[in-house]
Amino acid sequence: MRALLLLAALALSTAAHPASAAALPDRWKTYINVRYGFAICYPSGLFEAQGEADNGDGQVFKARDGAELRAFGTNNVLDRSLAAEFAAQVRSFIGRNGKITYRVTRPGWEVVSGTNGGSRLFYAKTFARNDQFITFQLTYSKAATQRYRPVVDRLAQCFRLTQGHS
Repeated sequence: MRALLLLAALALSTAAHPASAAALPDRWKTYINVRYGFAICYPSGLFEAQGEADNGDGQVFKARDGAELRAFGTNNVLDRSLAAEFAAQVRSFIGRNGKITYRVTRPGWEVVSGTNGGSRLFYAKTFARNDQFITFQLTYSKAATQRYRPVVDRLAQCFRLTQGHS
């Protein structure tokens, strides 16, 4: 009897929270950027696409809880190395009190995550291709870590370069 009550409680709690991270994988869409030649999936039940930028360089996706996903390309007009470009991005995330908690560098791409020193976490991945940088950045509240951990994992896997680019 106790087992039946436990199963019923679990079923009700799952039904009451349909937007949980476990439900997200079934509701993913893909954003394709033609100008910079990249694609990224995103959980459409969690993030609302804000529309591609007028210049076609990317898109912002916002969640009701304040999380934000940005996917964009830039031309390397300053002739920076991937390391220099990424260092500039990281400085903008961590500010004075933040810290990097994870970093991986490979030829042609780099990943970093950490905290801004306050209540926000970030994860970013950048590809370097020809004279371009293609990036996605996700920022979210520490309080929402359990919700966004599987989202980060999937974004990191599905973010890719496509054939067409300028």
